Amino acid sequence: MSVTGKPAMQTKATAPRTPGHAWAHQCETCGEGAAFGCADRQGVTHWFCGDHRREGERRTRRV
Repeated sequence: MSVTGKPAMQTKATAPRTPGHAWAHQCETCGEGAAFGCADRQGVTHWFCGDHRREGERRTRRV
């Protein structure tokens, strides 16, 4: 129970993870762990690692 008297909400990770991989997202270019998300014009987030971050920013740049 939480402090409000209601049952505590349980959360479940929904992002697929590669076994043995600590990252929730994979780089769209190389498949490594991705820490940088870039949203495109439709609002879809694309994920990139540090090495490919600039590529992601160029691909999703709003004009």
